[in-house]
Amino acid sequence: MHTLPRAALTASLRAAVGAGVRAKHGSAGTRPIPHTQRAACVQEYGAPLKVRTLPVPSLARGDVLVQVEAASVNVLDGMMANGYGRRLFEAKRPLPFVPGRDCAGVVRAVGSGVMKFKVGDHVYGVQDPFLPGTFSEYVALSEMELAPKPAALSFDEAACLPFVASTALPYLSVLSPGAQTVVVVGGSGAIGGLLIQAIKILHPSITVITTCRADVAEAVKVATGADVVVPRCDDTFPHADVADALAHHSASQLADAVFDTSPYGANENALLALVARGGAYVVFNSPLVSSGDAMGLAVGFPTALASLAAKALRLRLQRGIAYHWGFFQPAAPHAATLCRLSDLVAAAGHQDEPCPGSSASPTLRIPVKACVPLSDAASILPAAALPGVGKVVVQCRR
Repeated sequence: MHTLPRAALTASLRAAVGAGVRAKHGSAGTRPIPHTQRAACVQEYGAPLKVRTLPVPSLARGDVLVQVEAASVNVLDGMMANGYGRRLFEAKRPLPFVPGRDCAGVVRAVGSGVMKFKVGDHVYGVQDPFLPGTFSEYVALSEMELAPKPAALSFDEAACLPFVASTALPYLSVLSPGAQTVVVVGGSGAIGGLLIQAIKILHPSITVITTCRADVAEAVKVATGADVVVPRCDDTFPHADVADALAHHSASQLADAVFDTSPYGANENALLALVARGGAYVVFNSPLVSSGDAMGLAVGFPTALASLAAKALRLRLQRGIAYHWGFFQPAAPHAATLCRLSDLVAAAGHQDEPCPGSSASPTLRIPVKACVPLSDAASILPAAALPGVGKVVVQCRR
């Protein structure tokens, strides 16, 4: 896979390293940090979010206190608010808890040992799902989960990217050097939309075919720059139409990689039939956490992982296909991925000519389909569930 030079990927982090004052309680010229804050909380599973008054988080070594300008709503937030992952997360994050996996904002204080950020820096980052989330006025994030916010993006736009980028971008490594055609299932979603844009920026010669609901097909093509958008009129995967598109754009009539963001198992057999020998299939809705919920962690996790290992081995031996479950890895430091994301944003901004065969210039933005103030907590998750392309943003200072 073609990647940007290592020096370019880390330049934005190095630029953030400085010898500025790193006081725990802010610096001269900033307002004092309050003792309490507003946060949108899950009080009980399945109920609307409610605004609560909580303490402003204290900082451990290596932590950065961010005043949140904007946080985005991910599919995972709605699932967790309905009890998804409760067996896994409740030990460290019991009810009530603050959802929200990513944000953009301004550094207000830094803990001991922080070397990459100073008070006043504009940053974006991703939060570990075991820790209090970002639907709040302030959040403590490890400096290893932060990067400087791209200057080309507003706070609202930047907040839409960190979680989906940290989830999806590592799996671009499955693309072989000679890859010509890729299928992305679910181009209207955040992960699908980001993958399409990143592929078109890093590999302009690859033809990207995506699927989405018929009512948003044109919006998806404009937002992502996908070469072919295959609409679906119901919940049935349009296998024949995708196969026709592959026949037109691929010499083998098969895809070199399929990235599947549909519910686990819904379209897997049909999609695997479209993957060429030596290609890859990545599904982003794995059954790992849901198996833990259903069977308990001690049984559910080993059962799911054994299923993954067996299926991956069978597909590798029988068809030469690399099979992966794609998911966010809480224990991994994501700063390097976020810096790579920043470089992709910058690279997109400097590409003035459309990609070959594409009707749009490459960009790297997830559309903001609606903004909801933090004060209207009950409307956050319902707004995210409405049809449309892109993500809902929580404006945390309103």
